[in-house]
Amino acid sequence: MTMNIRILLATAANLDAAGQVNALGLGWNIIGPSPLPGFVVIVTAEAPEGQGEEPFDVQVKLLDSTESPVVIGDRGAEQTMDVHFQAQAAPSATRPAGLPGGTTLILQLGPGILLEPGMYEWVAWVEGETQPNWRRQFYVRAKPDEFPPRRAFEELPVPGSPS
Repeated sequence: MTMNIRILLATAANLDAAGQVNALGLGWNIIGPSPLPGFVVIVTAEAPEGQGEEPFDVQVKLLDSTESPVVIGDRGAEQTMDVHFQAQAAPSATRPAGLPGGTTLILQLGPGILLEPGMYEWVAWVEGETQPNWRRQFYVRAKPDEFPPRRAFEELPVPGSPS
C-alpha cells in the first residue's frame, strides 16, 4: 500500500466543516522544559487513487531517543503515548481523478506532560508498516534558555501575486 503520511506539531489546531486544518504555532520542533504546555500532533494520511473505499489501520506512537515507547503517568497508572485508529479516505468518485484521498487526525495533548530533556519522535504505522519519512522529531529542553526561539525564515513576496 503506497501511502503518504505527514506528521506536524503545533500549539493548537482543529478541523473545520470542510476538513481543513486550522493550526496555530505550526511547525515547531523544540519545546519545554517539562512540564510541557499543551500541544497537538496533526497526522494526515493520503491514500492512493482507488484506495478510498477501503479502511486502513493507523498507529501513531511517541518514541524516545532509543526508539522505545514513551511511558507517562504515575506508578500503577503508566501508559504509552500510543494511538490506534481506523481511517478511510473519501471515495474516488468524490474528488478529481488523480487527486489522492485522505484523512486527518489531530491528537490534542493537554498541558503537564513530563518528559525528560532530549530527543523524541512521533512515528506512524499504516497496516503495521512504517516508512522513514513517517516520523516527526522534536527536542525537549532541559531549561528555558536552552536553544532559545529564533526567527528561522522571512516571509517573501511571490512574484506576480497581488500584495
